[in-house]
Amino acid sequence: MKILVVSDIHACASDRLDAPQRSYVNAGHGTSSSHTQQFYDFISKNEDLLPDIVVCPGDMGDQADPTGIRHTWEFLNKLANLSSKPLLLATAGNHDLDSRYKYNDYDAKGILQDLNPSFPVVSENYKLLSEEQVVHSALHFWADNFYVIIIDSVRFVVLNSAAFHGYNNSSKEDNKAEHEHGRISNLTIKRLREFIQKQDEKLLKTEGDKKIKININILICHHHLQKDGSIDDKDYSAMRGGHALLDMLSDTDIGKWLVIHGHRHRARLYQTGDVTGPFVLSSASFGATRQDDPQNPSPNQAHLIIIDVEKMEKIKFFPAGKIKTFSHVQGMGWSPEYASSGGLPPVTSFGFRGPLEELAEEINSQITGSTPIEWPVLIKLLPKLAYLHYRQLEELRKCLSKDYSIKMVFDENKTPISCGREP
Repeated sequence: MKILVVSDIHACASDRLDAPQRSYVNAGHGTSSSHTQQFYDFISKNEDLLPDIVVCPGDMGDQADPTGIRHTWEFLNKLANLSSKPLLLATAGNHDLDSRYKYNDYDAKGILQDLNPSFPVVSENYKLLSEEQVVHSALHFWADNFYVIIIDSVRFVVLNSAAFHGYNNSSKEDNKAEHEHGRISNLTIKRLREFIQKQDEKLLKTEGDKKIKININILICHHHLQKDGSIDDKDYSAMRGGHALLDMLSDTDIGKWLVIHGHRHRARLYQTGDVTGPFVLSSASFGATRQDDPQNPSPNQAHLIIIDVEKMEKIKFFPAGKIKTFSHVQGMGWSPEYASSGGLPPVTSFGFRGPLEELAEEINSQITGSTPIEWPVLIKLLPKLAYLHYRQLEELRKCLSKDYSIKMVFDENKTPISCGREP
């Protein structure tokens, strides 16, 4: 399963693209040189990159710009239609809701509810989901602040972390306006847990060919579930209730999870919580400039998550797979091979759970002489190596060097090439 993640597009109407420029996506710019058209051409001309599902974790427009939101929704649907069975799953970002009533004097979510095709789920010609499933998902999203879709053995839970934007002007916790942060209420967490448990009970009762086994769960939301500890800034926009949600996602009774969110424009991949906690993909921004965020090292990126169900079953890592990341290089367009100091590398894996010290010891036992071992050979000997993400690989490098005087060699894209004894 290939899931294309396009987040934080921040499209603006052409008359709002003045200094300081907030987005590279011009809602009135439909030429072949546009940011969105370049990306569409790049994906559509590479068969290996064609997605099965397109996911948007929010902020389609900028400051609730209706023209920008409509432009992005059309673009996302166009990307989804590259699949033989198109499916688009989206959620709302803080920039998609008119919480300051700039364009509407009372209905913050009206812009999204007026989109065509209907937001937040589109199954073109109902090839993958029935019309009833699409309608019910939208109703759940607006009434319960989440919707749930099962595709093959993957359960998608799409959360509206901006559900309370526009309802009040202040937050009791820190006197910050509600629209300045995300939120999941205790009631929503309770309802979500009950919904998943009831759904699992129904799946267990099915018989024969109708039985569906849920291998992994994917949570899609806009706001980050906890403050980004990799940077030192006064960020108050994290999801209120995020820690309680993380506790729920770490509960093995409701499966293993991958979380996909946007909002911070900083691409990261990590595991949070204890050994049962979810992997988290913090998506880069597809279109926003860094003029208002000069400390952000991440370039504009989009991510293609590749879930290999058969390999997950074999190695018993849930979830597991690869993430291909595409970066926009000014003056050059979109590249599948650009590696920068910030953002995600062109390719990274994920899925390994466990102590890196033990893995280093296993690698040490495989290197018996002075001749380095090529990384693909090591993967055949130790298959779990194929599921380390880029940050784990860097920590593994440190362990090998410190404890065993073994040097890991990487290429320019941060992919391991070999391991060998240091002289």
